[in-house]
Amino acid sequence: IRDFIKMDSLRQGFHDAAAWDEVLDDNKPTNWVLFGYEGKESLKLVGKGEGGYSELVACLSEHNDDILYGGFRLTAVDDRGNTVSRRAKFIFVTWVGANVSPMPRARVSVHKPAIEPLFRSTHCSFSVSSVDELSQDVIISKLRASGGAHQPTHYEF
Repeated sequence: IRDFIKMDSLRQGFHDAAAWDEVLDDNKPTNWVLFGYEGKESLKLVGKGEGGYSELVACLSEHNDDILYGGFRLTAVDDRGNTVSRRAKFIFVTWVGANVSPMPRARVSVHKPAIEPLFRSTHCSFSVSSVDELSQDVIISKLRASGGAHQPTHYEF
């Protein structure tokens, strides 16, 4: 029951949910967002932007002492010559900075199941401690593995 109460308070502490809605909205320029802890029971907006994957990765690399949750948008492009299809793909990221101590690091395993559903409509998720674990090649590989037989010709980050 105690873990359920903590998870519920984390969900209620997610005050800036509109920032993720901006990432999901094709008509908004925001394409990434990151949230971190404010105390132990609520999340606050740490950053958001319009610079895509590279801007998100730069922000993550500045937070080696932090635990962050967030996501970003990329585009799957299927170019078959006379027809081009573009579909948004959404990636959820759990970042546990390299300098995070063991107790907060362990707490992520309890909090992540409550937090990840707040980032609805994601196509895949990553739990990383280094930006190298979130390379474009790794992301493309996971997206291709989770897709069906019909694959996009490329991805735009």
